[in-house]
Amino acid sequence: MSDVTQPFISIGIPTYRRHEYTQLAIESAAGQDYSNFEVLINDESKNCQSQAVAEALRSDKVIYRHTPNLAGLPKKLNDFLETARGEWLAILCDDDLLERDFLKTLGAHILNHPDAAVIRPRYKLIGLNNQLIRLDRYEKFFMTPFEFLSALFLPERHNFKMNISGILFRRSFLKQWGGFREYPKGWHIDRLALAQAGSLGPCLCEEKALCGIRLHPASITSSLEAEYTGAAETTLKTKEELQKVLDSMAPRAKSDEEKKLLALARERMNAFILRHLSRSMDHGLMAALHQDEKSARLKVKKIFKKIEELGIPKFRTAYLYQGLAFLPRNLRLPFLKLLRAYKLKRLTS
Repeated sequence: MSDVTQPFISIGIPTYRRHEYTQLAIESAAGQDYSNFEVLINDESKNCQSQAVAEALRSDKVIYRHTPNLAGLPKKLNDFLETARGEWLAILCDDDLLERDFLKTLGAHILNHPDAAVIRPRYKLIGLNNQLIRLDRYEKFFMTPFEFLSALFLPERHNFKMNISGILFRRSFLKQWGGFREYPKGWHIDRLALAQAGSLGPCLCEEKALCGIRLHPASITSSLEAEYTGAAETTLKTKEELQKVLDSMAPRAKSDEEKKLLALARERMNAFILRHLSRSMDHGLMAALHQDEKSARLKVKKIFKKIEELGIPKFRTAYLYQGLAFLPRNLRLPFLKLLRAYKLKRLTS
């Protein structure tokens, strides 16, 4: 039975062929110490193993849909925006976990702060066997839109872990911005959605770590994306969208402090865009250097031309890649292996 004194909250789980973890994710969402919620599952997998997990729970709160027409994460997220019954929507990626008191804790914040736009818990970064790797950085509990946007674009080592899982979004605010952007591979949609929703009301951060973000070889390796042209194009589209968000806030910046925070948000957003453009080129260069000598030199030359076109300042490893391009492939590969291991280590440290 639902408790009408509790805000109704929807949890959306998008899944595709991740069966070894999906059962844990679904069970963590369905087993909440809270009564007024629903769990929506969008599964585009052919074998529908998640359906068996959902049916075994025998809960009318868990709603399973086989959605082969919703290929890719953004389409599933937008489907949740349309089909969810709650004004508040949490996304749970299919390899992550919610603590049992996730909804109970964040639901109380909804009651105490009815004008909130985004409510997020601190994250636990966990490994393959649910072991704790580390906690993400904690920000203060209450932030105005100007404070939140000024902090949102800091490098991750100075900020909270960026992820779509475990965030409570006010659904109507995201719909006001047109929903999640359907970018390839879901690039940047988490930060963009946070910026869009967070521009419309206060953002709250719960100090307790109530969501486990799983770091495993597939999730880490996917961060080293070799497709530099598509990644760069998506980053530039994201910049356009973020500029619209910041422009929309300008008329509401009344005090000197709000104007300063908005200017800081613009400055940090531009730095964020440059970081990601540089990262895309960096990963493209790494991929190019795995090719044979002639192909590698031609590809490296092409990427450096793209770097100049985009006005990206030369990053440290760029000079290393230039030198490596003139080495035989068998001499390059050990350097690239060490560099890749270093980058993967930084992603988990």
